[in-house]
Amino acid sequence: MKKIININSYNQEYKNCVEKTKNELSEIKAKLFDMMVYLALSGKWKEWEANQPVGAELNFDVGMLLDTGDENIHLIYQLYYQATETIQKMK
Repeated sequence: MKKIININSYNQEYKNCVEKTKNELSEIKAKLFDMMVYLALSGKWKEWEANQPVGAELNFDVGMLLDTGDENIHLIYQLYYQATETIQKMK
């Protein structure tokens, strides 16, 4: 007796795997962003950061981080950008 395989179940499993991968890439992006912020705060922005009140909430964006001119931040940004592109292109 032959076994019948439901092809649609494989398609759904694949779609689930793609979604999981995209979610994990999003988490990696968040970690990369944090790394860029920490580098900026311990390097180019160290003096500025030291003058901020305790508990102050600060909002950073990628442009601000790239404006530091820090080569290490630019290197991490390449990974951040590639992760963004990959997430957008995955189907």
